[in-house]
Amino acid sequence: MNVLGIYLGGHDSNMAILKNGKVNYVKFERAMGLKHAGPPNVQLRDACQWVCKTYDFKPDVIVYSDGERNGLGKCTSEKELYKKLPDTMFYDNIKNNIKTWCNTNTNEFYILDHHFTHILSNWPII
Repeated sequence: MNVLGIYLGGHDSNMAILKNGKVNYVKFERAMGLKHAGPPNVQLRDACQWVCKTYDFKPDVIVYSDGERNGLGKCTSEKELYKKLPDTMFYDNIKNNIKTWCNTNTNEFYILDHHFTHILSNWPII
C-alpha cells in the first residue's frame, strides 16, 4: 500500500510517503531553505506533483491534516482522530485535483486531527 501524507500550513509544512514499506519525508522549510515555508510559498498542486514525480509515486491512500487552516476541513470532535473525507462537491473538487496531480484513481482520502498528527510524528522515536 502506498500512502501520501500532507500538511500545508503556516509553518512546518511537509509531506510524507509510504512506498513499498519505506517512508520518505519532505519538510518544505529544508527543501526550500525558507523558514516557515507553507502557503503561499508552497502550493498543494506543486507539492503533490513534485513529490509524486521525484519519488515515482502513485498513492493508494491520501491523508492530510489541515485544522481548517486552508479551508480543507477538520475533524468535528476532539475525540475524532480521523475521518474519511466527505463526498460533497467541495471535497470532490479537492479529491479530483489531487488525483490528477498524483496520477492516481484512489478514492481513499482521510482527514487526520491536527493534534493527532503531532503524536504520529513521534512514531520513529518511540
